[in-house]
Amino acid sequence: MSTPSFFDALASFVARETSDLFFPLPCRVERYDAEKQLADVLPLIRFPVALESGETEFQSLPVVPSCPVVFPGFGPWALTFPVSVGDRALVLFSGAALDEWIATGGLSTPKLQRKASLCDGIVIPGLRSPVEALPSASSDALILGHSEGSKIAIQDNAVRLGTVDASSLVALASKVEAELNALRTVLNNHLHSGVTPGSAASGPLLTPAGAIGSTAATGVYATDS
Repeated sequence: MSTPSFFDALASFVARETSDLFFPLPCRVERYDAEKQLADVLPLIRFPVALESGETEFQSLPVVPSCPVVFPGFGPWALTFPVSVGDRALVLFSGAALDEWIATGGLSTPKLQRKASLCDGIVIPGLRSPVEALPSASSDALILGHSEGSKIAIQDNAVRLGTVDASSLVALASKVEAELNALRTVLNNHLHSGVTPGSAASGPLLTPAGAIGSTAATGVYATDS
């Protein structure tokens, strides 16, 4: 038997040392705890396993339990969305055991000295293969919403509500109230001619228009332009 070269020996050593290390993988959500934002995920890539016969067999990996789900945000601010069984995600595997950090949320000392382990996944939602791509991805707007439902489209000079091609301008409460109050003033001061003999004018309306109620939407604002 020939003696392996230095490079063959080095490659074999690296392969042995990294055989238990896991790198980012596409996964499918199998269970989700919305209260704790933890998901059980199934890796969607089979891994090669060396058999005693010397052959290699590709085997499925087990479900990775209780992985924290990443939602964009800082402090009390966050962008959240529903997570459902069957959703796809990119799962990163931590450089240290996460058990103690998950339990405390602060500076922690791992009890187990493992790294890039299949036990320590972190879920980043939204990974899609081209087969499961969204119906469309805008090239000129930020889109928030459901792929088959309501959307908000934010462009450099417009915000469109409901659909990405909404074209009816939304009325501003301050301008609507100003126009209605102007109309009220006209009605309250309106005089009818020809009701009394001669050139005398009749009195004002017997039942003046009442105050205009607010037309503002609660908590929804827009600039007066």
